[in-house]
Amino acid sequence: MTTTISGSLERVAMASHMNRVTLGKRMSRFSPLAAILIASAVFLLDTLTTLDIAIAVLYVAVVLLALNFVGPNGIVLVGAACMGLTALSFLISHSDNLIELEDSLARCLVSIAAIAITTLLGYRLKTSMNVLAESELRYRTIFLATGVGILQMDFRGLKEAIEKLKSDGLRDVDLAQRHDPGFVHKIPKTIRLINANETALKIFNVADIHALERMLPTIITADMDKSWKFLAAIWAGKTSYEAETVINDAEGTQLTVLYNVAFPADRPALDMVLISIMDVTARRETENQLHSARMELTHVSRVATLGELTVSIAHELNQPLAAMITNGAAGLRWLKRAEPDLAKVQSSMESMVADAKRASEIIKNLRALSKKSSPDAAHVNLNEVLQETVALVQREIDINRVNLQFALAADLRRSAVTGYNCSK
Repeated sequence: MTTTISGSLERVAMASHMNRVTLGKRMSRFSPLAAILIASAVFLLDTLTTLDIAIAVLYVAVVLLALNFVGPNGIVLVGAACMGLTALSFLISHSDNLIELEDSLARCLVSIAAIAITTLLGYRLKTSMNVLAESELRYRTIFLATGVGILQMDFRGLKEAIEKLKSDGLRDVDLAQRHDPGFVHKIPKTIRLINANETALKIFNVADIHALERMLPTIITADMDKSWKFLAAIWAGKTSYEAETVINDAEGTQLTVLYNVAFPADRPALDMVLISIMDVTARRETENQLHSARMELTHVSRVATLGELTVSIAHELNQPLAAMITNGAAGLRWLKRAEPDLAKVQSSMESMVADAKRASEIIKNLRALSKKSSPDAAHVNLNEVLQETVALVQREIDINRVNLQFALAADLRRSAVTGYNCSK
């Protein structure tokens, strides 16, 4: 009931404001003629009558009327003209009668002083009005023409509801949420939409402000978690709140919007809150597509790397496997002889075991490479590391016909390699 009455009063106030604007335009249209008529009447009365009053003081009305149709400099000119007419009237009316010159001169000076003071005040008032009008025009232009949706809201009811929760002994929003989980659903009843620019209407795909106002309950409660965080910002007395959320427009199309709620510090009652809204749906879709492309590129790169690594591993494993086969075949041949050479068979078997251990060590190292664990510090013979590393790329060396030569120190310590050269 209170919201309905408040909304009705707001519409009445807006209608009254429009009526005042219309009346002001009409006054601006007829003010020049009225000023001329008043100035002429005052001049004739001051010149042709012998009343013992400062009739010229009425020129003040002319200066005040001039506020409706001239600028600050025009006010000065009108005031100067009125003072000139006052002096001219004095000279005409007393050119042949100097009996009451002293009293008339005093009235003339009082009139001129009154006109001068009114002119000065009118000049300052008109200057202030122009500054205010420019500021209003600038704000109006930004409000209407900006590419960001702007909503002007009245949060007084919400502020009062939060203050009531505080007075009930609730220290923070978390307690309020546990005390009254459905409080966020009451928010639409405690706030009012005062105005919205054209961009906001386009974002939500609505025809007018009234249609947008009917959508507010759905928009506000679309994301309950964000709604409570928004209430927390008001509860803590912050000057702004920013978040990103997903909502639906009037046609049900899903939108991703970034919004900022500004609580002016000079309006503690929150009777004027500005909400700026940006539709970032296209941007987020582009970011998602870019992320997908990056993931695909990473996958392709990983597959390519895995392919190269697989070739090197296969080559590295083929060497001990081939040696095992060779040594096994040789051992069989020594056994099949009329007099088996057990020493040769033992040597072949020992070589097979060594090659099997080598293959097992390769697999063990690969598992350690893929395992997420802290590195272990150990002494390493760099000559052996170099030979094992070259073995991994031996296939490429053979394919590209590279002549690889080593110059390694026989008594190399476990800290450095003397050197090697690779020529093709």
